[in-house]
Amino acid sequence: MVPLSVYMRYEDVDRGVALADSAIMLSRNTDDLDGLHNAYTAKANALQILIAQGKGPWSDDSVIVLHEKALRIAASIEDTLGMSIAHFNLGSVYSSRNPFIALEHELEGFRLQREPNDLAQHSCYSTMADCYGRLGQRDESLNYGRLAVEAADRSGKKSIRVISRMSLG
Repeated sequence: MVPLSVYMRYEDVDRGVALADSAIMLSRNTDDLDGLHNAYTAKANALQILIAQGKGPWSDDSVIVLHEKALRIAASIEDTLGMSIAHFNLGSVYSSRNPFIALEHELEGFRLQREPNDLAQHSCYSTMADCYGRLGQRDESLNYGRLAVEAADRSGKKSIRVISRMSLG
């Protein structure tokens, strides 16, 4: 997984997808479920970047399939953190196409965390703010947007605090 993050950082996401595909094959061949979970997640994240860049034949549907596979694997090995992350990822993808499903995934991801942390809360609240905004529920959207900002402030990560405050603007 390390090489994938390096390729994505240097904008060679196509190479990152190829590495994720290799990791998927290797994990399948060695029955490494944890590795397979991580490879599916990495490929889904790389595809999301390519989709946002308008490259390739992929769609949100292919990203959802990969995140759902990662979720099933995490559930099969009782990896609560992996399940939580998969739900957050699914919530993020669904936020623009079906806010109700997105909210369900975000809330389930949040529920599965043993000790919710500020970054996870930020992710959950941000997606919830976006979903409520898409549903036309402005007050709920602003409420969760404020909660996202508070969680970002607690996290100490400056870039997340700035983005959160911009989204309330």
